[in-house]
Amino acid sequence: MKFFVIGNIGSGKSTTAKMLSEKLNAKLIDLDKLGHEALDENKSLIEAEFGKFNTRKDLAKIADLKRLDEILYPFIYQKMMDSFSEDNIVVEQTVYEKKFIKHADKVVYVKTNEKIRKERSKNPNFDKLNNNQRHDLEQYADYVIENNGSLEDLEEAINELF
Repeated sequence: MKFFVIGNIGSGKSTTAKMLSEKLNAKLIDLDKLGHEALDENKSLIEAEFGKFNTRKDLAKIADLKRLDEILYPFIYQKMMDSFSEDNIVVEQTVYEKKFIKHADKVVYVKTNEKIRKERSKNPNFDKLNNNQRHDLEQYADYVIENNGSLEDLEEAINELF
């Protein structure tokens, strides 16, 4: 079964996905990590579009994020599809994308209030990134996990659902 874990920046998707994959003894696919790989593999193409950059933070300052997604998503999508070799899989997905999510058997939405997400992310570009994300993700979820507390609270919520 393929579980997709979705949520906004700082919601605790990574932690939730890791805990869920351990609980289900499932392979974990981190689409953000695949995105880093796609960025590295396509750096010259991206620099041709946006200009030179040294770090992802530099790129976030100069890039049109929607256009960057258009460039990277095909590569990320192919890497994800190539990773689907096992039955039990947990996919951590930073954004909701129909092309990706249609492969999910079940969707888990990590719901966290914005103040906590901002504190957790520690990303100086939080507001820009948050504004570029969808905030209607709960409607796509089969399961909703509230993550406004401790790690123990999160683990308990996962155990209650699974």
